[in-house]
Amino acid sequence: YTEICRRGTGVQVIVRARLPATVRRRNDIELYDRRRMMVFTCRRIKFLSRTIEACQATVDALLLAAG
Repeated sequence: YTEICRRGTGVQVIVRARLPATVRRRNDIELYDRRRMMVFTCRRIKFLSRTIEACQATVDALLLAAG
């Protein structure tokens, strides 16, 4: 599920995945897998999935690319 963030300056991508214990921020990316309150805007990006999907391989690749 992907939507425009509250400020309108980025996106929130919500997927199912696990993160290493120490990872929360990398460059301009924030990642959380527990204990986080989120505000949904319902400004969904129409051409992307409207459901929350399991995306472990994608999250792992993102972490690797983000350094």
